[in-house]
Amino acid sequence: MWPLALDNPTLANDSAPPVANPSKPKKRARRVKCDEATPICRRCLTGQFSCRYGALIPLGAAKHQFGEPIEGHGMDLRDVRRQQSCEKRIFVEVEPFSWDYQQAIRFYFEFIGPIRGKVGRHPSFLPTSAERFIMLVINTQVGNIAKKLGRNLPFGDSAAPSTLWGSYARYHHKILKLVNHYIRDETPLGKANTINYIALLIIADYSLESKMWRTHTDGGFAYLESIGGVQTMIDLSTGPRHPFSKFLRYSLAHNMTIPALDHVRGSEHYTDEQLALLLYEDFFYEEQPYPVPLMIIEISLTRLRNQLATTTISSDDLAGVISDLFKRLEKVDIDGWAQKIDGFGPAINQALAELNRDAIWLYAMLTLPRAAMRRWASEQPQAQYVATGVDPYNYFRSLYTSRLLAALRLTHPALPYPSAANQALVIAGVAVASCGSKEDQEFVDRCLYSNWLRPIGNGQVIHRLWKLREFWASGKTGWDDCFYEPTPG
Repeated sequence: MWPLALDNPTLANDSAPPVANPSKPKKRARRVKCDEATPICRRCLTGQFSCRYGALIPLGAAKHQFGEPIEGHGMDLRDVRRQQSCEKRIFVEVEPFSWDYQQAIRFYFEFIGPIRGKVGRHPSFLPTSAERFIMLVINTQVGNIAKKLGRNLPFGDSAAPSTLWGSYARYHHKILKLVNHYIRDETPLGKANTINYIALLIIADYSLESKMWRTHTDGGFAYLESIGGVQTMIDLSTGPRHPFSKFLRYSLAHNMTIPALDHVRGSEHYTDEQLALLLYEDFFYEEQPYPVPLMIIEISLTRLRNQLATTTISSDDLAGVISDLFKRLEKVDIDGWAQKIDGFGPAINQALAELNRDAIWLYAMLTLPRAAMRRWASEQPQAQYVATGVDPYNYFRSLYTSRLLAALRLTHPALPYPSAANQALVIAGVAVASCGSKEDQEFVDRCLYSNWLRPIGNGQVIHRLWKLREFWASGKTGWDDCFYEPTPG
């Protein structure tokens, strides 16, 4: 069966298929490819085959110019190469994709491609990415069954076909073998592939009712330290497709909804400059659609939560840290970022960045000590307009909650990829427990649930929604009351 890439013009975007050397009938019989080295190719030399390449290109032919006869053969070099070119047009071999890869590509274009094409680029479908692509498709199929049932599935759940679980186990094992293979490869490509496949294991775990994502994350950071630390990855690459960028985003985003004492460790010593290089300013990441400087401030707030849980900071020092972070928050150039980044277009880019900035303000109000946030609130110019007897902290918390909800109601319906608002929705969901209405809770619930149901939506956000529902029913109002245990999302 021919590869799907040759039947479908959408897939046929790679270089032309390789052509077999017609001078190698024995190689074709033995399925040995000719590397066309002269006077005898390396494969024939290694395998002790009789190399017939010299019958078509005599020894020393490469030294002759066009138009000069080749001694002892009476042939012009142009004639020899013309002979090769003509014969190559006759004998063409194409290595077909595996059956699993063909089926995965077919599934993609039937169920994922029509949606994915509207918000991003299609994969390249390179043979070297087969295992990764198949694993992602299997993960999507498991996730779609979970969405129909309204719950995540443990491995082997009878709600999914046994053949699907068999495929999941087989390719999960292949990915683990690739991780173990590349860990021993000390080249830059080996290091990049190791992190790439560890990130894939984390993604694959999200669709299951499992906790292995934490093990894989810890393993990724341990591997990074074993090869020289963060600077090794910075030296390797800083481009948008660098696998460590995605791995780092996952771990840092998860810490927002993990208790402070249980944060994922490994990146807490990275400087802002290192984070900026790894997160890559010029790449639009759909799950975090806002400028990298905003992400770094968000990371700093999460680190501050952990620091406050493990050490003692004086009230004056804490006030200074909070004031500095909020000044940086105000100075982020959202307009410039929205115009230069591709994303969803300048207008939607800007709306998303602005609502996420409000969400980060609110995240600080919800997670940092109330006394410190009250001190900050009382020092703001707007505080003079707060009515007598009104707590400045409650005033600003209510203000940012109202602003964020208004922005979400306006922006969410217009998003090409609604899951881009997931993080802001989760923050708003915690805030409305104390300064929102039942209608606000229902709005957040409806948006997150519909985002989860989408074929290419963020599958792990359902974990956070379940925690929000439990939290709203409890009558509690604190961030740690909602996310009292690690909750990836």
